[in-house]
Amino acid sequence: LKTKKKMGDERTIGICIPTFERPDMTIEAFVKVHDDPRVKSILINDDSSEWGSYERLQRNVEPFKKVKLCRNFFNIDCAENKMRSIWLSDSDWNVLLDSDNIIDTNYLDRIFEYEWRPDIILTPDFAAPNFDFRAYAGLLITKENVVEYLDKPMFETMLNANNFFVNREKYLEVYGDDKTDPVTSDSIYFCYKWLAAGNKIQVVKGLNYFHRVHRGHYQTNVHRTAPGFHESVLQKLRELR
Repeated sequence: LKTKKKMGDERTIGICIPTFERPDMTIEAFVKVHDDPRVKSILINDDSSEWGSYERLQRNVEPFKKVKLCRNFFNIDCAENKMRSIWLSDSDWNVLLDSDNIIDTNYLDRIFEYEWRPDIILTPDFAAPNFDFRAYAGLLITKENVVEYLDKPMFETMLNANNFFVNREKYLEVYGDDKTDPVTSDSIYFCYKWLAAGNKIQVVKGLNYFHRVHRGHYQTNVHRTAPGFHESVLQKLRELR
């Protein structure tokens, strides 16, 4: 799958950033790549933050010409806001980036070394500094082999980390009209749906980003996820063939 970047490569990408009550972190997420010519546009979708917070976000994005800022009329939570961010994008290929994380040009370099296929998500092998998935670098995850890795260190965390690169049309096709609210298990739930539909996930060697752990991090919000939901997703992954 990996290929050298070709001279005259004119491919561009979008960056989709769903956000909620993070007017400053959201800017830090993309500022290092905003001026890169490979980035066509940056779509930020605010999930109905308090008005004062949203106004601050509006002021913060004003200097960034590639940014389109949208806002939901009411809060729709993580999974649907991610889907809506992709839906609002004007790019066929997008980085789906959590608003409390940070990417730089290294991330773009690794993405552009690959051939892009609609049925393959490109996912990082390192969410620095705390979440190290490099044991799986180069692995192509499929519905046939995912069960082999589920009980191995950090694999489950990797599937729930998000911050991956995906084809817009295929993402929306897999998401469909699903009304499930997975809360803090949203990424692993989508990975299950993605694999179940016959698609694949490529763990890209050297693809990394900075993953913040902070007071509003998902690990402090797991109590919001319905009891047993995460375990049910793991069971569905085990049953894939």
